[in-house]
Amino acid sequence: MKDYPAQLEKLRKDAAECALIRDLATEPAKRELFDRLANHLTVLADQVETAMLERKTGTRPPDSMRHAVMDLMPAAISRQRTSIGPFAYWVARIYGPK
Repeated sequence: MKDYPAQLEKLRKDAAECALIRDLATEPAKRELFDRLANHLTVLADQVETAMLERKTGTRPPDSMRHAVMDLMPAAISRQRTSIGPFAYWVARIYGPK
């Protein structure tokens, strides 16, 4: 797919922006929120990169590598399918109704 590199770049940029906001935040709640967002976007970018490599080489990475990435994501999130983007999903999940 031609849009994989563009999506990968966008995820990496979004993760970097969240990390920057986290570093500048003075409130602990905001710092935690943007830390979680940065970590989640980084995991998503790693998954896109893994998918790109799988497609390019026709092989899958070792299971230990796949499990390491999946362990960073909460199980409910990794199974959830949503039509909104990852950043909007996390913001809605954190600020949405409890």
